[in-house]
Amino acid sequence: MLTPKQDKFARCVASGMTQADAYRSAYNTANMQDSTIHNEAYKLMQSQEITTRIQELRNDLDDDAIMSARERAVKLSEMARGQDPDTALKAMEMLNKMTGRYTQKIDANVSQEIEVNITLED
Repeated sequence: MLTPKQDKFARCVASGMTQADAYRSAYNTANMQDSTIHNEAYKLMQSQEITTRIQELRNDLDDDAIMSARERAVKLSEMARGQDPDTALKAMEMLNKMTGRYTQKIDANVSQEIEVNITLED
């Protein structure tokens, strides 16, 4: 039996999110480094229960009216090979996101002021 967070992770992966983004969506990662998030997502994907749940969810999505992930990948690949460079770049970007090949890294500089009041007594 999966926990609610594990089930949310599985649902996010099944919907097409990268494993790291699915982990961020399901768990509190505010104080975690990217490498830790990737490792934790990897560990979850080693669970037979989670991979089975992901497959169940993907099977539910395989309705004839809805494009499968493979169909979407084929269509995007066709667009990426097209003549229009802007469309090709966008299609390649979407394919990379869909397959989790590349992740977006955000650098942030954070500063914080701290006020310290010390009273010394004799």
